[in-house]
Amino acid sequence: MYEGKEEVKVFETVKLYAFELACRLFMSLEEADHIAKLGSLFNVFLKGVVELPIEFPWTRFYSVKKAAAAIRTELMMIIKARRVELEEGKASASQDLLSHLLTSSDENGRYLTEKDITNNILLLLFAGHDTSTVSITLLIKSLGEHPDVYDKVLKEQLEISKAKEVGELLKWEDKRKMKYSWNVVSEVMRLHPPVTGAYREALEDIEYAGYTIPKGWKCMSLDDLIYNQLSPNDALSLVTHMSE
Repeated sequence: MYEGKEEVKVFETVKLYAFELACRLFMSLEEADHIAKLGSLFNVFLKGVVELPIEFPWTRFYSVKKAAAAIRTELMMIIKARRVELEEGKASASQDLLSHLLTSSDENGRYLTEKDITNNILLLLFAGHDTSTVSITLLIKSLGEHPDVYDKVLKEQLEISKAKEVGELLKWEDKRKMKYSWNVVSEVMRLHPPVTGAYREALEDIEYAGYTIPKGWKCMSLDDLIYNQLSPNDALSLVTHMSE
């Protein structure tokens, strides 16, 4: 795939791979053309996730809504086809996430509607590949900028690989040995969070630094600004405190 190439565009390559992987894991979708069609729609969708809700034909928000509607239509067709396959015994309830959502009920015996399942799959396809793509791309960039760190990561991975048989898959015990590699990943995500922030709603009036945030206001935390102003030790302390 990369033979004879002097340059590889990491982000586009990783994004395509991550999206294909998500489609296969969540819906057992194998058809390259179908995945490519969904991927093209998702590219439009992702460009305007955080856009002003101005719905005119020339705005990005308008294009995003059209792309989201088209994605839902495609997903609905996949869901209906899978329901038929389940009824005919051509698919199993444990096959993938889609089958699980179609065959599982809550404590009252109620099942998700096809619309609910469509929205769940849409959200998971978005969350399951976009942030992963950003993190992997920034990890590769950071390793390229710090060859000494790259050498240590490579050494750790090779040591784990040497203990495996040819064709043997990684196990949880192997991943637990990747301590240095995981520290590198964690530091990259601290310096370059894959998500710049998140929206929260104030459940009550809040007083902070002389300012009042009224109940019901929407706030956005900018994690990138917060963590980049901290030293690694301070950042670790903050994360530890937040997880308690």
